[in-house]
Amino acid sequence: MLSIYFFYLICFPVFVLYKMAVFRKNEKDTLLTKQDTQFLRGMAAFFVILAHFIIWVGEKEKINFIIYFLFSQLGGIGVLVFFFVSGYGIYESYANKVPNWRFLWKRIKGVYLPYLSVKLILKMIGILFMDWHFSIKDLISVLLIEEWFIRVILFQYIIFFICWKLGKPKEIVLFSLIADCIMSGIFIWEGKSDGWINALWLFPIGMACSQYKAQISAFFKKYTVLKIILLFSLFILNGLFFAINKGTFWVNPMKAMAGCFLCLGICGILQCISPRSPVILHAGGVSLYLYVIHVNVWPILFMDNVIYKFWIVLIITVVCSELLSKLPVVFRKII
Repeated sequence: MLSIYFFYLICFPVFVLYKMAVFRKNEKDTLLTKQDTQFLRGMAAFFVILAHFIIWVGEKEKINFIIYFLFSQLGGIGVLVFFFVSGYGIYESYANKVPNWRFLWKRIKGVYLPYLSVKLILKMIGILFMDWHFSIKDLISVLLIEEWFIRVILFQYIIFFICWKLGKPKEIVLFSLIADCIMSGIFIWEGKSDGWINALWLFPIGMACSQYKAQISAFFKKYTVLKIILLFSLFILNGLFFAINKGTFWVNPMKAMAGCFLCLGICGILQCISPRSPVILHAGGVSLYLYVIHVNVWPILFMDNVIYKFWIVLIITVVCSELLSKLPVVFRKII
């Protein structure tokens, strides 16, 4: 168990802070730069992985309550930040362009194909070395996407594309938000997890922040520190209220509100400084692989010693993410 504490309290902070540099921003007209969004993607990926591992290990081993509570909350924060950044980035890149089908193909190559490659490779390993049975039903399940996180991302891209085709740039955010509300109702009716509901809305909120970035940047011109403190205080209050009443239907919007305050607070910080870490920036580039690999390798690796399992899955996740991230370069030449 000491090795787990060593990783979370010493190894991970040192790993993240390696060659970390913080630059002061002189120009505040741009809300988030491309490097800012890449940095946030990397941090979001780390947060989700840390939360999953601490929860999985905690199912078998007794972990200090404070450490368990703090790190287990990072998963929800990471998801909210990731969806916010995705919405912001997609609006920045495409809102003022002419819509075409290449957009969807690029999203499929960037999200669906990496997911599919990881799932099929793991299934093949199971068939060859673990005597797995893989039926047509299993294949259909994989093709229809088993991870809710990937489904939500692709759903958001499809909704964006439809709204982009039918509406004007300024209407995309409103149409996307309406579509998310409708889909939230469908998910509730189907009995889906709260994760489907309270995470959806951060995508259009991210798009709205891109649309009104000039106004938000102007908001942070004066009393910047006080406004950041206020936003993070509202995030904590809403987050605690959601955590205490979690599982109650009416409290779901509170997490989206908490995510909104959190992401606006982060934008305020990034108006003043620009953190750069080669480790985090690189993780942002392979974040999808990091997510898909660790959630799929953990349940198929059968080991009694959960501490050994933690380290093995961690190593497999990092190594395989690096290897598989190189495949798109080869794949692009083929297609």
